[in-house]
Amino acid sequence: MRPTVDMTAYQPQTLDKKALKALYSSDQAFKILLDEFGSRQRNQQVTQLDQLLPRLSNAGKGVARADAINVLRKLEEAGCGKFLTGRKGHPTRFEWQYDLVSVAEVATGEVQVVEEIQPAPQTGNGDEPVVEEVVLPEGAIEHRYQLRAGWQVTLALPSDLTAR
Repeated sequence: MRPTVDMTAYQPQTLDKKALKALYSSDQAFKILLDEFGSRQRNQQVTQLDQLLPRLSNAGKGVARADAINVLRKLEEAGCGKFLTGRKGHPTRFEWQYDLVSVAEVATGEVQVVEEIQPAPQTGNGDEPVVEEVVLPEGAIEHRYQLRAGWQVTLALPSDLTAR
């Protein structure tokens, strides 16, 4: 099940650019994660910890889970978004208030202006949750199955999956 994002319940902060730059220059785990975010081709509203850690590990830039959580908490303190600990089946994640690529560029000093993310419009009567796109891990294939009208199931499976 994909996570839902309720950005209306979050009270935004002002982005602390000085803190981002200081953390980038002094904290190795912070630098690794921000470099990963800056290398993205597309932005995300939500970064799931359980998807981020394997991506870093596959790139040879492994970061301990506790260090990654610490970085996400520091990003929240700097006003980049909201860190949410996974509970009741929801993954541990970071919900971005600002464009994650430009946050990384601000931390490295490449740019001074960062764009705020505009929440995706809701459909229907406004009571339906907004479902965000999940970036698949490398080597995974997304399979979709129409369970019934209006209910589609999506699975991410390894491309080399066998019966064994």
